[in-house]
Amino acid sequence: MKRSILNSGWTLAALLWLVVFTSSASAETNDRIIFDKEFGITEKSGDGYMGEWYYYDYSGEWIMWFRNDLACVPENPFRIKLRVATVITEFSEDDPNDWYNLNIHHGWTKPAWSDLGYSTPPLPDKMTSFAEQSQYLFSRPFITMDPNEGVYPWLEIQEYRDDVTVPGYYPQWIYISARGRNVGVFSHFNYFCDDGTVDDPTEEAYGACCNRQSGDCYMSKEANCPSPNEWLGAESTCEDCKNLGPIWDYGDAPSSYPVLLVDYGPTHIIKEGIFLGKEVTAEADGKPNGSAAGDSDDGVILPSELVAGVPAIIKVTASTYGVVNAWLDSNRDGDWDDAGEKVFTDEPVQPGQNVLSMPVLAAASAGTSFARFRFSTTSGLDPTGQAPNGEVEDYQVRIVPSEMPPSPEPGPNPIGMTTSPTTQYSNKWRQPADGRTAPHITGWPEVSMFKHGPILADDWQSDGPNPVLGIRWWGSFAEWTERTLPGAAPTTFHIGIWTDNYYANVPSTVIWEKRCTDWSWAFAGPIKDPQGQSGGESCFEFVQIFSQDQWFQPAVDTNTRYWLSISAEYDTHNPNNAWGWTSRESQYAEAAMRIDEITSLSLSSVRLGSPNLGDTFHRGMTVMHPYNVPWDMSFDIMSSLPGSQSNAPAIVDDQVAAGTDLNGDGVVDIQDISMLMRLWLDD
Repeated sequence: MKRSILNSGWTLAALLWLVVFTSSASAETNDRIIFDKEFGITEKSGDGYMGEWYYYDYSGEWIMWFRNDLACVPENPFRIKLRVATVITEFSEDDPNDWYNLNIHHGWTKPAWSDLGYSTPPLPDKMTSFAEQSQYLFSRPFITMDPNEGVYPWLEIQEYRDDVTVPGYYPQWIYISARGRNVGVFSHFNYFCDDGTVDDPTEEAYGACCNRQSGDCYMSKEANCPSPNEWLGAESTCEDCKNLGPIWDYGDAPSSYPVLLVDYGPTHIIKEGIFLGKEVTAEADGKPNGSAAGDSDDGVILPSELVAGVPAIIKVTASTYGVVNAWLDSNRDGDWDDAGEKVFTDEPVQPGQNVLSMPVLAAASAGTSFARFRFSTTSGLDPTGQAPNGEVEDYQVRIVPSEMPPSPEPGPNPIGMTTSPTTQYSNKWRQPADGRTAPHITGWPEVSMFKHGPILADDWQSDGPNPVLGIRWWGSFAEWTERTLPGAAPTTFHIGIWTDNYYANVPSTVIWEKRCTDWSWAFAGPIKDPQGQSGGESCFEFVQIFSQDQWFQPAVDTNTRYWLSISAEYDTHNPNNAWGWTSRESQYAEAAMRIDEITSLSLSSVRLGSPNLGDTFHRGMTVMHPYNVPWDMSFDIMSSLPGSQSNAPAIVDDQVAAGTDLNGDGVVDIQDISMLMRLWLDD
């Protein structure tokens, strides 16, 4: 049995809890936002700008803005008091640890935003990246709720308070941001000109809370100054923060590479919002270490072994847009100066996890070696020297000789397999759209465009040698709510099957492809986007049946993993009502992959999403929502039941929403789809 605060008295209780928090404030607000278990919003309201919470695609956050119309005199600084209540929104007696998480920040606009002259806050059309956020906003981490860090009781209000002073500046806008799942947030802002009468100053000393990465500063109590800020002590001022100068990040490889400042080791000035992984730590100098473990590097995920002559698939997590330069000591001589040891030159990355293909020389020497990764918004970095921002991370790696596994052997045509159009179809792999029998399909459209890129791919597992006779997939068109296809629908879909990378669990090589022009479709229902970016668009089911000469013959072995890519072909990179492949909650192994670049068979070029036979994966990003939750794509792999020769085709063990009642029985069901498939094959 599930219980929810949405049908209980706890929403009212939480609001009453906030109302009793009062002070001599000049302005107060009460606001709430409730996240469901699908990352969507079930309720949101508040006293902020236009009474709205605004969604920011680049960060996955919802933000409510409040205009500051107070006119404080210089001797009375601007002060913010915030109180927040959180409640887990849904509980199952069968699973008391229902999954949830929550991240809340609050802050204010910097003078750079006011200088632009807008009368509105930085709405999603004006602030589209972490770089712009860092330029226009001061963001203060406030609340993190994660079941991995402790379980929060059901129906128990968790209380959080914050109290900060902004010296010498009266921000035009203040805000609260939230990103979460299965949790309700109730907030109360109280902001005012501090004339010294609100609190007893002897209760706890105030001092400067200094962010040396950005130069931002505000006055607070020590307990209200979270990392990466530094509390400079009682009675310190923000003038003290200005006098501290920059802070630096250094490497930690063995000293021969080099590392120390005196040896011209790599240095990065730490700037807010430009780093690898979760954060960047400051050091006074490099930390030479025999295993490159002198620092808490977390921005690059490498395979446990690098195989000589085989590109390594690595994952680089960046905080913002920038470039990566990297080196691998292939001959293990203690430097990165030899030919071929620079493995990335100004490799572009974007916010989030980037999946890259890193070359490893065929002549690489087996044994322990070291790699260096430098991330910055500045290009052209060497393994040593200064960078104006970003981070350097050094890693110990292990190089092994190439021992590639044999390619999967295709199986024979199974005994009894019919080639007749009356073949009875079965599902070789099932991963259909979520919620097909519900009022809506849960997911969002991931744009996948042949030629222009990116293209989407997802992994699946073969059950043996029965050939692939057809593909069924789900997708929708941007801002299209009709039950028929838009006039600008693609005429062609490209479908590809890739091998699995033996070492990194990402797509490897295209081994089969088909450009489909005779696909068929049926309306499947409206779509609900758990990201909150879209919703209500029509989702369609697409089916492509292949003739026998086009069947894909998988390996004899069961449990062989492949990847399926599907992309729509348009003549322009910016079509009206662009098609997107429908996502779904993760079902199998790896998250779906946005393939941004492909290496041609001849290794002579890297290009966008137009894969051909023999091409290989070069770089891409996993499909996540929020940042660390994997999502898959919606599709079925169709095969045949050996020896089947029924009078009409049928899809076994499935329910499909079609758009037409072909057999006239008053119900649109599987028999109608079967008739459609027979007509397609007869044509």
